[in-house]
Amino acid sequence: MFCHRGLYDRAKGYPENSLLAVENGLRHGMWFHELDGNIRQQPSPYRKWQLFIAHDRVAGRVTSKKGTWSTYKLSSIMETALVTRRFDPERQTFATSYLNTTDKVPFLGDLDPVFHEPGAGIKLYGVPTSKWLQVDLRGSDLAEALTVFYHKGPPHDINVILKGYNVEFPTLQHLMTAAKRSGIGFGDLAFSLPSAYPYIAIMVFYPYPVVNSLLRARGINPDHATDAQKLSISYRDFYAALWSQVQTFVDTNLFQFIFEIVHSGLGLGYNIQTGKAVNPLDGTAIKDDNVLFESRIDRAMIDISLALRQTPHPPYFGSCTRLCDVRTSKEEMTASYKDGHIYVVPKDERGLNRKIRGIHGGLYPQSDVVVADDPFAEIAARTWIDEYAKLDRRQLLTMPYNRWLAQAGQTVVTAVNSLNGPFMPNTFDGPMDNDGNILVPH
Repeated sequence: MFCHRGLYDRAKGYPENSLLAVENGLRHGMWFHELDGNIRQQPSPYRKWQLFIAHDRVAGRVTSKKGTWSTYKLSSIMETALVTRRFDPERQTFATSYLNTTDKVPFLGDLDPVFHEPGAGIKLYGVPTSKWLQVDLRGSDLAEALTVFYHKGPPHDINVILKGYNVEFPTLQHLMTAAKRSGIGFGDLAFSLPSAYPYIAIMVFYPYPVVNSLLRARGINPDHATDAQKLSISYRDFYAALWSQVQTFVDTNLFQFIFEIVHSGLGLGYNIQTGKAVNPLDGTAIKDDNVLFESRIDRAMIDISLALRQTPHPPYFGSCTRLCDVRTSKEEMTASYKDGHIYVVPKDERGLNRKIRGIHGGLYPQSDVVVADDPFAEIAARTWIDEYAKLDRRQLLTMPYNRWLAQAGQTVVTAVNSLNGPFMPNTFDGPMDNDGNILVPH
């Protein structure tokens, strides 16, 4: 169980992707943290590189700076204070005013003393617990870090899992080519020797790069594709295209890959024979063509994940229980990675995919590695469902989630529904008590 962007808590002044968030998690016995990394290379002749922690391409949502990170020197980034911002309901965005925290934008080396501070965390069966960091790298950054980690391990005494995306690297060959061309690696000698580090990497497979590729093969611009044009991509076409990508990462002895084949569970309601779909939560028919297409693609993602589990040496699987960035009494919103702005999550069928991804405990199939904004709720939901009620998740292929969960009895239903209630660190308004605390259902 990894804390998503650290165990952040905006009400207490612990921003996401901060040392404060990591320290907060360690105090609570959470030893696995997922953080978002950006690699910056120093000019020649030294060609050294630094990995700093930040999610968005722009600095404005979590600092007082404006513009993209690429416009700032490393020395400036190192001195940048993290801030907390309130939500401005009139402008539907984060407030321009901010409150400085005690933290600055962290670099990878800053986490070393935090992870190894005496007394951080607890002992398990009398043995000090191992602490792990999962670094989420976008763009070409995974290739940049790949060869250095492969030969030398992390530049600091931290257990690190690197994470990249099929958006930039659809196949292992694409990743290897980019790594060998990296200016901070070892060129063509990158993988000529055995790894000096027990290399674990997470490869995230999103559906839309595959969809876009299939649309372009049909002469269709993905940015202007209609629902009908998307629906021309069959289940089998998509399955075959994605399977060929995934297989390249299976057939390698260079690394141990954990696969995050991104599916929400929306596809559990898709019928491959009829081409129709229902809401996997309550069984009602899907009417929106775009959501029908999402359901078809999600089903293919699920089936590929299940097929890999049946191989002689199945990989480990990752997932993310992703909650909204902003919750008000009226709606839920999510911040854009590209510009830091927020957009409203639809409440109709078009918001269903997002809603399912935020359900603690997940649907089917289950993953081995989980990243969660609220890791305690995720652990508790899985405990109620899998350990206490021992529900058979395979039934979700033919049974709506609500009816499936009801088999466990009202106690479990009440507990799981409570765990899926409001997440306080992302809640910005609502009725308050006399002390100014936001009131939410128990």
